[in-house]
Amino acid sequence: MNRNTSQVAKLLSKLGVTGFGGPTVQMALLEEEVVRKIAWMSEEHFVALVG
Repeated sequence: MNRNTSQVAKLLSKLGVTGFGGPTVQMALLEEEVVRKIAWMSEEHFVALVG
């Protein structure tokens, strides 16, 4: 497994284990990880993909 696939798997596992509260909480946790902590994309790009 390459590094990017490993990072995505780790992130999704973390969200799956800790993400209680329904889709609203899942999206907030995903945004926190992907935009703020890991910085894979900008907030504008994330909103465009989700919206």
